[in-house]
Amino acid sequence: MPRLSILIPCLGGSTEFDGTLVSVLQHRPSKCEVIVAHTAAYDDPYNLADEVEFLHCPDESSLVGLINAATDAATSPIIHVLACGLLASEGWTDAILPHFADDEVAAVVPAVMNADGSQLVSAGVHFTAAGNRAVLRNQRLLLGGSGHLRAAIGAPTLAAGFYRRDVLAALDGMNQAAGDQLADVDFALSLRELELRTEFEPAARLTQIADPLAFAGGDFSRGRIAEKLFWLHADHVGLPLGLALHSLAVVFDPAALLGRLVAMLEIGSTARHRRRVAAAAARLAEIRAEERETLPLPAAQAPIRLAA
Repeated sequence: MPRLSILIPCLGGSTEFDGTLVSVLQHRPSKCEVIVAHTAAYDDPYNLADEVEFLHCPDESSLVGLINAATDAATSPIIHVLACGLLASEGWTDAILPHFADDEVAAVVPAVMNADGSQLVSAGVHFTAAGNRAVLRNQRLLLGGSGHLRAAIGAPTLAAGFYRRDVLAALDGMNQAAGDQLADVDFALSLRELELRTEFEPAARLTQIADPLAFAGGDFSRGRIAEKLFWLHADHVGLPLGLALHSLAVVFDPAALLGRLVAMLEIGSTARHRRRVAAAAARLAEIRAEERETLPLPAAQAPIRLAA
């Protein structure tokens, strides 16, 4: 069994994933599988079928859907999502796997750098008290002693992250209802409720040559989903503070207002989320209990004879 599954979701044609795939094949670690989930037909002109599994998903219309389809096809315990527009570097996974020795770590965030490596483009996401998705880009995250900054990281961005497969399985994958724009912060909120955490690994470096999420969704869907997530998040930050900050967020983002208003009329969305997370907690407990039962027993030791 491979120890790592590298998933490359692609909504476009082969030119969209060529650069990303080449970088992965050039620098891929040992004992890994590579899965490209794509929507357009691909005839494999470079004869890569022995090295790469091409998963044709013509009916999918989102990165979330492609990621979930590829996750279902993956066989390793750790999933790595690497969207088109990002390039892998030598040894980029080396420091990642040790983090997963801790069962409470559900995800690890790599450092996504700009083209010349001088600026941090992304170190994961979190959902703000005001009810917005925020990408963390503080350069100090790359330095030691930045624990207080790293504590704010809720999850990897949808474009680049490492995940424990059993957690994704327990949640039935990324939440497709949250869309490509907000599925990552929805995942972050779910991890918080499952009492699991995300870590950041600055030694795992990726290069961004194009933003994979630049065209994800529209203002209506973003506002609608963000409003639902805000009410899930408000109790955590305190409702008075949350409402005060949220009103400012609404005022300064009028394009999303209609979506937010529609979300207010969708009674029961919070309860559905709670049921989803509760079911995920139960499934995760079952999965881990089954894994413990199938672990090999330690080899029997010869009895120790005490000297007379």
